[in-house]
Parts: sequence; structure tokens; C-alpha cells
Amino acid sequence: MMFPDITKRREGAGVVVSDELLEDLEHGRGLTEAAISDRTRAAYEYEFGRFAQWAERHKLASLPTTPPIAATYLAHLSKRGALPATLAIVRAAIKHHHATLPPRVKGRNLDLATPEIKRLFQGARRKAREAGRTTNKAAPWLIADFNVLASSVAGSHDLEDLRDLALIGLGIVRALRGPSELLALDLGEVKSEGARGALVLKRAGAAIILKVSKTKQTGDGEELPIEEGPALQTVRAWVQAAGIKAGTPLWRTIRKGHLQPERMHQRTLHNIIQRRAEQMLRARRDEHGKPVMTAAEASIAARAYSTHSLRRGALTSMGKGGATLADLIDLGRHSQKSSSIVLGYIEPGHAGAKAMRKLGL
Repeated sequence: MMFPDITKRREGAGVVVSDELLEDLEHGRGLTEAAISDRTRAAYEYEFGRFAQWAERHKLASLPTTPPIAATYLAHLSKRGALPATLAIVRAAIKHHHATLPPRVKGRNLDLATPEIKRLFQGARRKAREAGRTTNKAAPWLIADFNVLASSVAGSHDLEDLRDLALIGLGIVRALRGPSELLALDLGEVKSEGARGALVLKRAGAAIILKVSKTKQTGDGEELPIEEGPALQTVRAWVQAAGIKAGTPLWRTIRKGHLQPERMHQRTLHNIIQRRAEQMLRARRDEHGKPVMTAAEASIAARAYSTHSLRRGALTSMGKGGATLADLIDLGRHSQKSSSIVLGYIEPGHAGAKAMRKLGL
């Protein structure tokens, strides 16, 4: 959203704009730019660029545009196979670019929640369900799965084994978002380029200090405490073995057995999770001690794991353990509006019927 410019005065007023006022205005513009993350901004730029190209091709207005034009473009994307989640991002991108227009420009307050557009989304979701094209959810990396992996690398002094186990453990224990939170941690204090938070190790327990997160983009930050336990112990082992220094990236790449200075890339995290998922799936045993999957089956099943698997696994494990909705919202740092999503992590169990029986009915 564009920050209002109050330097525009009546001609002939003879008012000189001070440097202090100009600095205040520049700071205000910076604050409005910081309202959304760089990753979100990049996604909006990309999607709006595609919309503008489509509009130009059909000689239609893109900025400002109209609800019917935007609705037609969303229908165009749906026809080409876009899922409702993608349509929602495109709608947000178009809305965002209109909000950056000057205050008095016609079309700045573009309404993309018209009854027609709402019905378009309802129809797109229904068509996607009928075609079996719902969004694929990442396989959850459960706490039990972490324990299986820990057993399979027990006693190893290999840096990659120590790093990967610690990485997965920390991601699960605090239900962290992989690329934007887990990978963006420094040790002790936020100092290196690209850091968005820090892991502070204490004598007993630890805390993750996030300067910016998906739900806290204002820079106010939040502190996530961690109790002493197996996950944190693996992190301590990694930090000591790798010699990670305060103010440097916590998670690094390793080449030919040597630790690299640069922060781990998102793609590397994805590859680690899938590789370790395959290892974990091959190590799983049934009640009789027999492998649950063959090597080929584990290789295929591992493809369902992604950077979201750690966060999903944390919440799913809590849900299976009988956690309340409030517990899940607290761990996942969801907003109250996301309660319907959080409910998906709770095992059905017919809790309502059981509660009624306890009340005497």
C-alpha cells in the first residue's frame, strides 16, 4: 500500500518541506514495504506480471482493472489446470498491486470478493474435488519417525548424520516452517546475512527468537521456548561437533566432509528430508521385527515428504496424542481464523459423543 505523501501543498503557499519531514515520509514508505515478506512480494510480482501480459494480449486494463476482468483471468487459469490455492494467490497479487496505487486513483479499492468471484472459487474447488485434484499434502514426519531415524544413526560421528538428525528434530519440536524459519536461524544472536531469527542455547532448554515470521511480519518478533529433551540434545551435539560460532548460520552445507560457511539452501533441505525419509522408512519395523517396506517401496514413499513435513508431523503427532485445539494453535502459532485447518490434525475419536456420556447422557 502506498504511503500518503503530505508534501504536496497548494501552489504559491511558499512552504518549504524540511529534511526531517522527508525522512519521516521515507521511513513510512519503508514500513509499508515491510508489511509483507520478500518471498510473498516476489510471488505477487510474478503472478501480477502474468496477469498483465494476459490483459495486454486481449487489450484489457490490468492496473487498474475491474472485477469482471479479474474473474475472467481466474477462469482462464482454472481452465489451464490451476488449483484453487493458486487462484487465491493470484487474486491476492492483483489486490496487492491495486493497493499500491495513489489514494485518489480510481479503482484503487478493487473488490475481488464479489458474489460472482466467490461462486467462481466455489465452483473451482468443487471441480477440483470431482477430478481428484486436491492439493497434495506433505507426508507428516512424526515423532515416532524421528525416533526411528535416531536409532538408525545412533553412535555415528559423521557430520551429515549429526546435522540432519538435529535439523529434523528442531523442525519438529517447535513445528517450524522449513525455509523461512528453520533455515534462517543463526546461533545465539542474529548477525549473518539472511538471518530471520536465532537459536539461544541455555544451560537447560533453549529458545528460538524469531525477528520475523509468517504470522509476525511487523518485526515485533516472538520467542519460542524449547524444553530439554532428545531433539535439543541432537542440536547440542551438532553445534559442538561442527564448531558453530555465535552469530553465524546454524545450518550449513557440507562438502566432502568439510563444513561450508554459507547458509543451507532450501533445495538442500528438501533433498535432506527426502533422503532421510527413505532411510527412516527402510528402517521401520512391524511388531514382529520385519521391515514395513522394501527398499523400492521406501524410495517411492519418500517422495511424498517435503520441507513442510516437519511442521505437519509435529502437529499430527500432537493430534494423535490427544492434544486440544488450543494446544495445536499454540504450537503451530496459527491465527484463530485457521482453526478449521488445525482441526485436521486432531484424530476424530468421537470426542463429542464421549463428552456427552460423561455428562450422564
